[in-house]
Amino acid sequence: MLHPSVPAATLKEFIAVAKQKPKGFNYASAGVGSPLHLAAELFKKRAGIDMVHVPYKGGGPSMIALVGGEVSVCFATMPSAVAFVRSGKLRGIAVTTAKRSPSTPELPTIAETNAALKEYEAGSWYGFAAPAGAPREVIARLNTEMVKVLKQPEVRERLDKAGFEIVTGTPQEYEAFQKNEVAKWGKIARAINLKVD
Repeated sequence: MLHPSVPAATLKEFIAVAKQKPKGFNYASAGVGSPLHLAAELFKKRAGIDMVHVPYKGGGPSMIALVGGEVSVCFATMPSAVAFVRSGKLRGIAVTTAKRSPSTPELPTIAETNAALKEYEAGSWYGFAAPAGAPREVIARLNTEMVKVLKQPEVRERLDKAGFEIVTGTPQEYEAFQKNEVAKWGKIARAINLKVD
């Protein structure tokens, strides 16, 4: 997302402007090492641009900073961004996920807008977990009940409106997904020499 003062209406235009002004843009994140910080670093690397990271203490403060013009760019979750984009206070130029968001289908994915970024994908996700060692049958039952709740029309409608995309699956699929995410983002964290404060 961009502050309206940034002279770019599309991702392609933003990359071109950013290449002309190395370190000319500050980008907000929800904190050092947050998923949105890592998503921005992956984007910088693949797009061949450089921006200055400004970490905030959470997504809310980073959005306030962007709306207020303290920073020019922010990688944000859809639930925190969608109202600002719809109101015109911020300019959405692309989504980081593999598919367009149902809540903002007019925004292209980063991957579809630039050949150098065709495999780019980053998304924040939420999941449900049980204590280590919980019996498999308990986990299976919890999963079944949670999927039922998430498929209820009123729950789905409310989450869709807030910008969430509901994805359900088996506990085994979730475990495999988590392992892939840890490997992918661990590689990025090492590449930028991320240190725990």
